[in-house]
Amino acid sequence: MRAGPLIALVALSNFAMAQDVSKTATATAWSINGNSGVTSSDFLGTIGIQPLILKTANIEALRILPNGNMGIGTPRPGVKLDVDGTARVTGLDLPTGAGEG
Repeated sequence: MRAGPLIALVALSNFAMAQDVSKTATATAWSINGNSGVTSSDFLGTIGIQPLILKTANIEALRILPNGNMGIGTPRPGVKLDVDGTARVTGLDLPTGAGEG
């Protein structure tokens, strides 16, 4: 008996992804040119308690933790959006009473 899902690593040009192929014998890969026939049960992400990590040039660029915290430039985001570096925000709309800190 298998302990977890059967995962296949699919490489498309310079893009790689892991896909659970245990659910169907005709599993298809996510396309870098868009996908048709996607349903609400399809997603790009992880299952369990693993973070979703996006890399460019094999360097981590963004991490989303299972609790929803997202980090740019940091592997340990402590709040919903944690940016380690300079950020440019246009049209920032703070709720009434919000201030620095």
